[in-house]
Amino acid sequence: MASVAAAELGYKSFPKSFEPAEKLKDKKILLLSTRMLMNIPFHIYVLRSIENELARLNLSLLRYTLSSDKFFENLKSYIEKSKVDGILCMEFFDEHLIEQVVSLNLPIVFMDTVFSDTAPNFNYDVVMMENLNAVKSYCLTLIDKGNCRSFGFVGYYKNCLSFYERYLGMRDAMFLRNIPYDPRCNILAGNDLPYSNLERLSALIAKAKLPDCFVCANDYIASMTLEALKMLDIPVPERIKVIGFENSPTSKYTTPHLSTINVDKTMLGKELVNALVNKMTRPSKHSKITYIKCYPVPRESTDNI
Repeated sequence: MASVAAAELGYKSFPKSFEPAEKLKDKKILLLSTRMLMNIPFHIYVLRSIENELARLNLSLLRYTLSSDKFFENLKSYIEKSKVDGILCMEFFDEHLIEQVVSLNLPIVFMDTVFSDTAPNFNYDVVMMENLNAVKSYCLTLIDKGNCRSFGFVGYYKNCLSFYERYLGMRDAMFLRNIPYDPRCNILAGNDLPYSNLERLSALIAKAKLPDCFVCANDYIASMTLEALKMLDIPVPERIKVIGFENSPTSKYTTPHLSTINVDKTMLGKELVNALVNKMTRPSKHSKITYIKCYPVPRESTDNI
């Protein structure tokens, strides 16, 4: 409609409209990851959405796992032989590896990206869940309605940009309500465990200053935190509240049921494909980050607040 109206008004330089399907015919999309995604429940739902959207567009889907930059030349060879036209990247949080993949000069979109304290220039598109505002909003609710006066973050907040934004959302809520930040309330260990090891995690919690609420980097870490608190005989939510993130299927079945923040995984998958299709059909020099709206899911671990 816009192009027709422009033509009627005499704007002869307005670009000719086209059907994206014309430019997508016989194109091949590579789903590139550094881990086996089918082992991660959150990614299974996003993958299904990606597969459905690509099928709707009659685009071929290829998969490749790049576990280390040592095998990058193998990846290049595979891309050339397979005649890949665009790349979707998931679980890519290594800055050097990202640079190598971007150097392929193909249309590329990442789901989430690396955290960096040097403010890197993202010369690629990113699609991710809305982290900061979602966590901030939930924390403000717990402050105003749940009488929470201290917060701690559980998870390696530098693991990826999403985790860092969730950490910032907690900090931002505290700042807005004049709640002092105490780093002793956090469990910010690296990724070498301890979040999958109950003994190590419970030992770290025992040494920490217990806040009114733990904000966890994701639902898996939150469920492990609930178990660690049980080992320490610390009641949830009576003594401490716990928040996760993702709204994984298992979050409904923890004891107590886990309060979390829902991510629309179907929309996330669709937007990843949409962003890549736009890069393939409408090349642009400008890179962008697209956020998918998230919302809180109160359950028992925050006293249904």
